[in-house]
Amino acid sequence: MNANDVIDRVKNLKEFQVEFTFNRDFLFSGKLPFDLLIGPNEKGIATVLAASQEEAEEKVMEYFHNTIIDQGYDIDYYEDDLNEDDDDQ
Repeated sequence: MNANDVIDRVKNLKEFQVEFTFNRDFLFSGKLPFDLLIGPNEKGIATVLAASQEEAEEKVMEYFHNTIIDQGYDIDYYEDDLNEDDDDQ
């Protein structure tokens, strides 16, 4: 990707909201790559800069997937929580 491609990509980024659920005992640590609002009932809304809604959702899922593994949690235990909203569609 050359410099012009990078500049064009940055110019085309938009804010997208990604709603998700998480397990109550999940520990957030370090900097988040997006704004995060945590509500009741283990619901969260991430506001993400991305080129599309799909890219925004991928960024949120990648963050949670990597954080879960880094913290030594069992990814299979959390996978259903992280993908719960997908089942609603």
